Amino acid sequence: MKPPRLIEIDRQDPAALRAELVRELRAVPAVVSPKYFYDALGSRLFAAITELPEYYPTRTEAAILARHVDEIAGRVPKRLTLVDIGAGNCEKAARLLRPLHVQTYVAVDISVAFLRDSLQRLYEHYPDIEMLGVGSDFSTRLELPGDVGDGPRLLFYPGSSIGNFTPAQARHFLGQLRRAAAGGGLLIGVDLLKPVEVLEAAYDDPLGVTAAFNRNLLRHINRLTGSDFSLADWRHRAFFDSVQSRIEMHLE
Repeated sequence: MKPPRLIEIDRQDPAALRAELVRELRAVPAVVSPKYFYDALGSRLFAAITELPEYYPTRTEAAILARHVDEIAGRVPKRLTLVDIGAGNCEKAARLLRPLHVQTYVAVDISVAFLRDSLQRLYEHYPDIEMLGVGSDFSTRLELPGDVGDGPRLLFYPGSSIGNFTPAQARHFLGQLRRAAAGGGLLIGVDLLKPVEVLEAAYDDPLGVTAAFNRNLLRHINRLTGSDFSLADWRHRAFFDSVQSRIEMHLE
């Protein structure tokens, strides 16, 4: 099988990115899209977060998948095209490649450099599976190349990342997933309510990895806009909003 291909689609013009960020930063209160967490460094920091004992979502989801993978395999067609949305380091999808008899693996992520390295590592373990990386801001528009696999599609969106959207945005995004599935299926991970102390510890670890991840957003903004935010001047704060039923991360 050929080495992984990597394509970048729907790349935003730097001026458009700057305009979007300026608009978000001038809002009251200022709100920056979670997609700006994920430059190459942010992606590595998030991978480190998933290894922390306080961050339960990744290991809990992995245990659920391991427990039910045979049941999942029995409900999907063979020779799948698995489309991993927000693939990151590709480790979650890697657990499904053999059990689901995946023929083509498509990894979609906004951080192109991180995705390239992740796909190459995965290919070394699964050289018989066709692999394609798609660098794309899927949060606004999910578009796949026309030549993506010839098997039935299963879209994979783990990690409870649907919580990054407002309800209206989530409905729009789910509609995009339905179109991208092209008559196939969707395997999605959604967290349940936990005690507040468990939720808040997962997003404010004592080692400060999540704080570094949050502040790296400012470094990314500086690079994109030419601004001069000093990371040392900002404090990470994470808390559970009981009205919205969600975790919020702030910089103060």
